[in-house]
Amino acid sequence: RRVHGPQLLPQCPKPTVEMLQAFNAQLDCSQLLPALTRYQTPEGRRAVISYLEFCVERVRTEDPAVHSMLLALYVEDGDDEKLVRFIGSSVAKFDRKQALRLCLLKGRRQACVQLYALLELYEDAVTLALQANDIKLARSMVDIAPVRDQKKLLLR
Repeated sequence: RRVHGPQLLPQCPKPTVEMLQAFNAQLDCSQLLPALTRYQTPEGRRAVISYLEFCVERVRTEDPAVHSMLLALYVEDGDDEKLVRFIGSSVAKFDRKQALRLCLLKGRRQACVQLYALLELYEDAVTLALQANDIKLARSMVDIAPVRDQKKLLLR
């Protein structure tokens, strides 16, 4: 049985993704990851993001590789709103430290602050928020920190 996804995706990304979504019951999202990395245009990246969102939200795949690829594409795409929403969602299953490294590398500050908080590194979260002059975000990080740490964070 021959698979044509790797050849189709760079050529016609949107129809390929629509076809993949139509056959979701017979396909394993994680098995398609190598083919999904072959997009070559912004349109291809958007199509891959659409398919991975479909896998995470509708198919409910819990494979961390699928979630990590979606997160990496959000970082690459520069859509901070989707990135932050995904990081904060209860369905997201990705390596938080790897995500933090990627977000730091690409300068996604709000996502970094959120990841620091998820890693319970509240002091780093507050510091980064303050460096960005985002007092509201810094305050929200203090509020979610354990009570025993809040006073120390407020005195920073």
